Amino acid sequence: MKILVPIDNSEHSRVPVDVLLMREWPQGSEIRILSVVDLIISVGEAEEFVARVVERVQKRFPHATVDSTVMVGESKDVIIEQSANWPADLVVMGARGRRGLARILLGSVSQTVLLYGSCSTLIARRPGGVGDLRLQRVLVAIDNSDHSRKALDWILKLPWKPETELKLVGVLNPLANAHGDGFSALYKSNLALERAKAVDHTQQFLIKSGEKLNTVLANKITTHVLEGEPGEQILKKAAEWDAQLIIMGSRGHGGLSKLWLGSVSQEVVLQAPCPVEVIRNT
Repeated sequence: MKILVPIDNSEHSRVPVDVLLMREWPQGSEIRILSVVDLIISVGEAEEFVARVVERVQKRFPHATVDSTVMVGESKDVIIEQSANWPADLVVMGARGRRGLARILLGSVSQTVLLYGSCSTLIARRPGGVGDLRLQRVLVAIDNSDHSRKALDWILKLPWKPETELKLVGVLNPLANAHGDGFSALYKSNLALERAKAVDHTQQFLIKSGEKLNTVLANKITTHVLEGEPGEQILKKAAEWDAQLIIMGSRGHGGLSKLWLGSVSQEVVLQAPCPVEVIRNT
């Protein structure tokens, strides 16, 4: 696996590095620390702090190849170009969001890479805001679609510590309430039956998905069917469960529509209280 980690010499850049270090990566992974500066005279200073990060990452992952590069240019353009040409499987980016209204806004560089990038993206936030980074609870939002199957395949490729718990969640859009006419009683009965079938279908899908993932996390997988607006429900469950990572697929496609992750993915990325890994459906 090839992982690109863009950083700068700021407090903000410590978070993606910390989130990278709290994870487990496959044997033989290649990790590249990238710094983009806007002036050639800044290259020397950037090389110094990047070298310190490389040393820290290599110590944590002795089984990986860790290198670095410092480039001059526009951050957004260089990161997207490097991730495509290397090519990277994952870009680990920081989120500059803060509390209140500003919290829902990613930094412009992160958002551009997330929307325009050619590979999967991990938007790094410190779970809970502060404290020790230990990955124990991973929430996986899936449905019966190709982009969700890509997310499951991604999880299967990664090593996980035995104590890691995965919660698979599927969200049903709420069914309409009864009509206000003389058939309301019959409609309510049919609606209840339809809802029960939908819940059972979703639950069976989650169970089968869990069985598939049992090869990497035996007896550490639970499933939960939620009902309501998908983005809102995923965020609510992540907060209630104190998730330390959310994994979900992207509905991005080729052409202009590739710029849109899908409203659910975007909502979760913008407002999640923890890191979010968006798996690109390539």
